[in-house]
Amino acid sequence: LAPLIILLFVAIFTRILEYGFTEPRYFVLIIAIWLTTVVFYFIFIRKQTVKFVPVSLFAFGLFSLAFPYFNAFSVAKKSQKSELMQTLVENKLLQSGKINFNNKVKSSVVNEIADKFEFLAKRNQQEFLRPLIDKKTQLEINKNIEKGNFYIVQSTIQKSFKNVTIDH
Repeated sequence: LAPLIILLFVAIFTRILEYGFTEPRYFVLIIAIWLTTVVFYFIFIRKQTVKFVPVSLFAFGLFSLAFPYFNAFSVAKKSQKSELMQTLVENKLLQSGKINFNNKVKSSVVNEIADKFEFLAKRNQQEFLRPLIDKKTQLEINKNIEKGNFYIVQSTIQKSFKNVTIDH
């Protein structure tokens, strides 16, 4: 079981380090930590009880949902905000605190930025996103958010970039 648990952690951290936390990745990580805990419990504790499995699962579940700063939803939002800002800075797209849609940028970067905008818009993070874009784009995005058309938020951001190069 140990090699499989190691492989599970490698797979999870490969995704998290590449794209940041989302709620599903957070829950998979919590389940992996829980599984590791259960395995170590049954290996090292002499007086084992099967009650440990549901009790520990409940504790991990409660932790992942109830803790204000460490719950899945706040961790995912913070992570995606950080990933978005890092992408904008690395690609020199921020100019006076706003995205410069005229800079030359790869299509994969455009898609990544648009995905993060959609993710954050679905989670009511407009106050974070609003300062990054111009008034015209803000109005269009706000109109689509109000209608629940989050996929149009993504396409609006993609269409806003003027100098996109195709990745090979």
